[in-house]
Amino acid sequence: MAATQLAELGALPLGRSTAPRANRALVQAARQRDIRFYSHVGPMLRLNFESLADRNRIGHLLGEISELENESWRPFLSSVVCYKDMLSPGPGPYRLGVELGAAWGGDDLAFAIRQVRETLDSW
Repeated sequence: MAATQLAELGALPLGRSTAPRANRALVQAARQRDIRFYSHVGPMLRLNFESLADRNRIGHLLGEISELENESWRPFLSSVVCYKDMLSPGPGPYRLGVELGAAWGGDDLAFAIRQVRETLDSW
């Protein structure tokens, strides 16, 4: 999905309504069996992925969404978001998975692949 299409879902200021709206956009991606890039998620949240501070905010928000999904015994919904140039989510989701007891074994790529499969299957 292009950044403009994400923006049509409602470009959002960060605040109380951001996480639920971002969550809905990720659910929509999962239902479409689609992967989103961090660089596309940023504009939806009115954040610039080129900015380190904004990248950290995006990661924090996706982490919050993953924590909520984990509390409901679902896979990390944020697993449908990855780096465009790496085609992986990077190490953050695995670190969170270890912290939450959902990841083990030291293989962040295997964890990411499992999370994506389970997320797409569950939505």
